[in-house]
Amino acid sequence: MAEQEMIQAKLPESLTWNGPEFHHHEKGGTWNKGLAIIAALLIVFALWQKNYLFAVFIVIATWLLAYYAKQKPQTVEFLLDNRGLTIRDKRHNYSDMEGFAIRIDETGGSEWNKLIIRTKSHWTPHFIILIPKDHTSAIHSFLAEYTSEVDHKDSLSDAFADFFKL
Repeated sequence: MAEQEMIQAKLPESLTWNGPEFHHHEKGGTWNKGLAIIAALLIVFALWQKNYLFAVFIVIATWLLAYYAKQKPQTVEFLLDNRGLTIRDKRHNYSDMEGFAIRIDETGGSEWNKLIIRTKSHWTPHFIILIPKDHTSAIHSFLAEYTSEVDHKDSLSDAFADFFKL
């Protein structure tokens, strides 16, 4: 009991760090050619099926995907305190969270680990925050005081984004 009180006493009142808003992968010519080929095949299929609305959708979706794939992430300030997590000026209270999970980057290819916050919202069931590797244990200890650690399995869209480096 006394050991736990000592650990709690050592925790800071808040933790802050700066990080990118998302993990950016440089996309070379192969990625762009692949996107163009897939889009062209889908457009040909849509036209063959006489589904012109789908063809228009593919054109718009391809343009948006190419546009956002080139965007560089902004640096964002994150704040953890006794009330919740603040990203920019948006507060996420612990009462709105089901829990958290941390994914350690074991490839060594990144200086960031992933913090997954699972929410109670049906519209945004979870969101992913990049945390510096050297802050991981402090963030884990801090969050464990206020919310529970959960087992998180990546969704299909997360696996899709990782595979295609979106």
